[in-house]
Amino acid sequence: MRMPRRKSLALAAVVGATLTLMTPSAAFAYYGDELNYAVASSGPTGDYTCTSVTGAKACFKPNGDDFFVQDTREDGHAAAADWLYSNYARTGACVNTLGSGKWGLCNKDFPEGQEIRLAASVYEQGRYVVAGSLISVYA
Repeated sequence: MRMPRRKSLALAAVVGATLTLMTPSAAFAYYGDELNYAVASSGPTGDYTCTSVTGAKACFKPNGDDFFVQDTREDGHAAAADWLYSNYARTGACVNTLGSGKWGLCNKDFPEGQEIRLAASVYEQGRYVVAGSLISVYA
C-alpha cells in the first residue's frame, strides 16, 4: 500500500531533521579510541618531554604515564594531547577544556619502554582546528 504524498513528505522531513540533529555529535570526535578530559594541574615537573602548536602545549611524563596539556591561547578552543601507543595498539586524546593558561593532567597506564607518539592539537567542539606534528616519547 502506497503512502500518500503529503505523509511521505512529512515523514521525510522528520527523518531528515532527526539525522541533522544527530550528525554533529556523531560526526565529530576527538582523536583516538580513548578520550579523557584533563583535571586541573600545576603542570609537569621532573623528567618530561613537550611539543607545542599555536594554542596548545602537550607534555608526557614517563614516570607515572602522565599527559599534561596547556591551553596557550585565549580563543575559546580546547587544547589536547593526541597520542598513539605502540603502532596504533591504543590511541587517544587528553583534552583540556579548563581555559587559557591552565594546565590539565590525564593519567594513563602503559607498559614500560614502549613508544608513544604525541602531538599537541587544538579543537573546536571535537573538530581539529590545528593538528601538531607527532614526536616520539617512551613510557
